[in-house]
Amino acid sequence: MERTYRDFWRITWNSTTERGAGWDAEVRRVTGQELADQITSRAREQLAGGIRLYGAVMARVSSVQITGDHASLQDCQDMSLAGQADLASGKPRNVGVARNLVHATLSKGPDGVWRVDRVEFPGGEC
Repeated sequence: MERTYRDFWRITWNSTTERGAGWDAEVRRVTGQELADQITSRAREQLAGGIRLYGAVMARVSSVQITGDHASLQDCQDMSLAGQADLASGKPRNVGVARNLVHATLSKGPDGVWRVDRVEFPGGEC
């Protein structure tokens, strides 16, 4: 389950500009339907607006609670080397923080695969 969460960030925080059917399928492999729809449409909007992602998100999972087919996860991720960049120039527009509190919920589908359903950034320190 934690592996799915890490894969979620690796796949969705992707600095390439390829956002075709292959990428959509990869996103949907680790993400629930509603969140996958939001991520894929937002990524295309960003590209159309001249923005791409750069860097990598480093997950530092601090707690996991599993109840049946549902899980809650807390992460104190490091986004200090990641952010948004100008598509044309590649120059960073912003940069993340070193200690970013994240709450995520995951569920196990009928196929037995864990998927991220929700990601929240409540603020505060971690």
